[in-house]
Amino acid sequence: PLDIEAALQAVMPRLDWSEVTLVSGFLASEEQGRALARFIEAHPPKRYVLDPVMGDEEPGLYVPEALVATFKQELLPLADAVCLNAFECRQLFGSVEAGLSAGMDMVVTSVLADDKPDRLAVMAKLSGEAYEVEAPKLRRAGKMPNGLGDLSTALLADGLIKNEAPDHLASRIASTSFSMLEQSLNSPRRELDLPKLLPQLSQPSTSLPLIRADYSTLTCF
Repeated sequence: PLDIEAALQAVMPRLDWSEVTLVSGFLASEEQGRALARFIEAHPPKRYVLDPVMGDEEPGLYVPEALVATFKQELLPLADAVCLNAFECRQLFGSVEAGLSAGMDMVVTSVLADDKPDRLAVMAKLSGEAYEVEAPKLRRAGKMPNGLGDLSTALLADGLIKNEAPDHLASRIASTSFSMLEQSLNSPRRELDLPKLLPQLSQPSTSLPLIRADYSTLTCF
């Protein structure tokens, strides 16, 4: 039951807000989403990175339906950059292709190509350029660990703050996420063990090649 607007009002005077990159992730209610939108409209940060946490192909939506509309109508228009999985992209834009055609920087994870069911792609549009990084689809007994979406969003924000070259940033997000997931396949943990996986941030164990995107062959996964 966090009062987001009050929390941001409390922290804002301690910062040079004109230099702040604000990142939002999981929101529990439509009311929280609207409060965040009101605050950003009244106090625009230097950059707003939106991770519209809503669900995945399985189990589907795990937030209220009304929150989806709040993301779409109130928070998305304020975002400078968006990081989301393909299921969430379909909820907000109708398709991955439509999302990547929007005006802001965007990274879409867990995209499955029609002719490659054993592979997943990270699609990105950064500084107006489109990129695709493809990787084998990893599997493990039980659920995959939570936290990969948060990690991708953090890496996107980090790269934008550092003015990282778009092609390098797209490759880094995909390679780091894949390497951490690969290292977690035999772990019983439900969350990524970030302290243990910390070396992967500076030097991913797998470097995935960057290729040009061809949106016409993609479906959402």
